[in-house]
This record gives sequence, C-alpha cells and structure tokens, in this order.
Amino acid sequence: MKNKELSDLKVLIVDDIASARSLISAALIDIGINQISTAKDGKEALRIFRDDPQDLIISDWNMPKMCGLTLLKNLRPNRLDQSFKFLLITSEQNSKKLREASALGVDDYIIKPFNRTVFEKKIKSLIHNKIDLNVPKRDFSVVVVEDSRSTLLILGDILEDIGFKDIVFFENATEALGYLRNNRAGLILSDWHMPDIDGIEFCRMIRERTRTRNTPFLIVTAEKKPEMIRLAIDSGVDGYLIKPFHQETILRELARVMSFSDNK
Repeated sequence: MKNKELSDLKVLIVDDIASARSLISAALIDIGINQISTAKDGKEALRIFRDDPQDLIISDWNMPKMCGLTLLKNLRPNRLDQSFKFLLITSEQNSKKLREASALGVDDYIIKPFNRTVFEKKIKSLIHNKIDLNVPKRDFSVVVVEDSRSTLLILGDILEDIGFKDIVFFENATEALGYLRNNRAGLILSDWHMPDIDGIEFCRMIRERTRTRNTPFLIVTAEKKPEMIRLAIDSGVDGYLIKPFHQETILRELARVMSFSDNK
C-alpha cells in the first residue's frame, strides 16, 4: 500500500459487536479518517472488500461465521500482497496465539481494552510503514542458518540493510551449535528443513542451553499450515517468516520478536 494521507484512506471495521464498531469509527474520525465502512462478520467484510477494496482492515479476532484470521487468509491469498494493511483487535493475551496470528500474516495487533493514543500510533505506523526497531550497536551478533546459498545471501543483504553489522552464516545447524557453544548471539534465524538437524530440533536444542535459552529465535520456512506454525511455536520459536518474504515482513517480525524478548 502506497503512503496516503489519513483523509484519503478507506477503512473497513469488522466486529460482531455494534458498540465496538461505533467506538472504533469514532476513534478513526478523531484522527481524520472519514471514509469508513463496517461489517458485522468476516463474510460480510469479504463482500464489501471485493466490491470496494480498502486500504486498512481493522478486524476483531473471534466472530461468528468467519473469524478475523480466516478473513485475512481469504483477503490475502498471496502473502506478498501489501495493497492493504490488516490490524487485528483482540482480548487474547496468550503470547503463543499472538505469535501464531503474526505468522499467519497479521500486520499488527492491538489488545483490548486500548486507549486512543495507542490506537492512533498503531494506525499511523501501519499506514506510513513506520516500524520501531532499535538495532543494537555493539556486542550483538546475528546467527543465520540456512542450507540454501541463495536464501542465505538474501537474508544477509536484508539484515545488513536493516542495520545489523555482525552477521555469522552457517549452512547447517551442527556448525551453528558449535559456534554458539563458545559465542553469544543476540538473534538466531534458521531454516526449518535442513539435512542434518532441522530448524525445530535446532530450536529445542538452543532452548536447552543456559547461554541461549532466551535468545530470540526466528524460523524461516515455506510451511504455512496453521498446525505447522503451532508446532514451531510450541517448540520455542519466537518468530515465523514464511517464504517468499520481503524486507518489510522481516522488519516487522524482528521488531515484534525483539520487543517481546526485551520484556521477558
């Protein structure tokens, strides 16, 4: 989605509770957004969107007929489609479920109840692609484990563009484990399917070590089925990047994961 002025945005609010739709509409109007449509469930939202594509979808998670995540899956079959943004509103505070939502393509989420200052910041960050990621300047290495040379190079280029300086690459988990036995890492990115030790087993081994128990761990994979995402998260994975990906996707997931890590 190209940057637009708030007054030019078309926003679709999806919530099965009328008072919630009214509250969100009022908050949007207060910050200068007036082109607002509403739907009481995912099915109605799909019909509205297909007739009149929107710039931003603000959706509840749990709704009758079609939940927010199923709505997103129908709206964005191609994960690289950034023609609109999707903000999930939920009372869910289980970190595993929120990580699953992020892995399934939610651009951001906000926890109920929320105040208007937080709401406004979320909206503006999404619309203007503003992502707060403070890249550590010192004593912070990133370990990347990927058996595909081309993917390894792409990840390296993106991480360097983001601002990471100390990046260490490995083509298998065995070598990475040897390195991590004597060296600290601030962040680990790993492929899932690798010939010796796969990414999930690698993550489990990382979590068993005192030195790396709390190190943020992102899995990079083409696996996009919800049950596979849950398996990864249950194994200790903090972030989930589905191939193919672009820089903004990685940046958002890194910001979320590193923010979560800071609060552990």
